[in-house]
Amino acid sequence: MEGFTDFSQFTVSRHYTNSVTMAAYFRAMTWLGRIAFRMGGGDRETGSLRQLSGAVSLSLLLKESANLIAGIGAKT
Repeated sequence: MEGFTDFSQFTVSRHYTNSVTMAAYFRAMTWLGRIAFRMGGGDRETGSLRQLSGAVSLSLLLKESANLIAGIGAKT
């Protein structure tokens, strides 16, 4: 069934339950693995805007995840 989200898959388990940060990471990775993140498509004008916004979003997410990982490493 397209568009259906099984939210039971977002239940945090294993070592991800040890901290709030790791639980948030687990949920984010689960969500990213399940969504249809389309980088192109549609007509030319909206497709270009979609690709640009997707690239910017991925860039920001990668930057923030690097900061998060560095913060976790500093605590251990």
